[in-house]
Amino acid sequence: LEPRRMVRMCVTGEVEEAKCEDLASAAYSRDIRPGISCVSKPSLAECYSAARDHQVDIVSVDAGLAVNAVSKFQLQPVLVEEYEDDHKTLAVAVVKKSSNFQSLADLKGHKACFSHVGKAAGWVIPVYNLVSKNLIEKNNCPYTKAVGEFFSGGVQNSAEPFKCLSSGEGDVAFLDYDSAVRQVGGEDKSGEYELLCKDGGRKAFKDYASCNQAVVPPRVLLSSKDLSPVEKDDILFTMLSAADLYHKHPEYFSLFGSYQGHDNVLFSNSASGLETVHAETNPLKDFTPIHDELKVCTPEESKP
Repeated sequence: LEPRRMVRMCVTGEVEEAKCEDLASAAYSRDIRPGISCVSKPSLAECYSAARDHQVDIVSVDAGLAVNAVSKFQLQPVLVEEYEDDHKTLAVAVVKKSSNFQSLADLKGHKACFSHVGKAAGWVIPVYNLVSKNLIEKNNCPYTKAVGEFFSGGVQNSAEPFKCLSSGEGDVAFLDYDSAVRQVGGEDKSGEYELLCKDGGRKAFKDYASCNQAVVPPRVLLSSKDLSPVEKDDILFTMLSAADLYHKHPEYFSLFGSYQGHDNVLFSNSASGLETVHAETNPLKDFTPIHDELKVCTPEESKP
């Protein structure tokens, strides 16, 4: 008898592991086969190595980290998140309405709240904008140092940049718009906050389409570059079946949506499904120039 095949998902941290285990048992009970199993590693870099060496099948990765992982660990995007109504995730800079900042330059010497180093909306995009406006030098490596010198009041990297702003620990929060709206309690509750536009000026939350920092490319699932056709089919079949089922029936399992009070665990809250990445498409192409521009300072291996 052949051993039953599983799609092995690499996770880091207790929350990701818990969600993966819950997904695995939910999918199993709904007869999704091959089943899903979870492999926990101490860091994303170790997940990338495990995927390259065929010890795991997939790693779910923020687009900001994926470009580097693909080039450095011989990985490929096999699935990409999709969003309803061509919804685009946008990176934003949020400030308190009571503050006087009118541009990124005005933030010099103040305190900033970022998400983890390497994430697209909460790190790479704001760093890229600071570099392209000559507010930090392109070759002042590592960027953690350059950013710390610009925001000399202090820099906090956390999973919750908005909380860091609202509690007064920072003067600006860099994150994605969907998370900002959720954390403020909805667009109509956002009165105390405003968005700082990339090229100066400020607008209300509802005007985010014309006052953001950049479009964030979709999250991707990465696999080894040399998958066999059977391995690839297994991954696609299991993950597409799960995404389709739990998008239609979130009451069975919340695959897209907050998990135990945490946002964007393994999948984005704002995603509505997954789609196959075809050979001729590159879901990371819009992000590659940003990544290449900042390549001078090789990004430190960022822990999620």
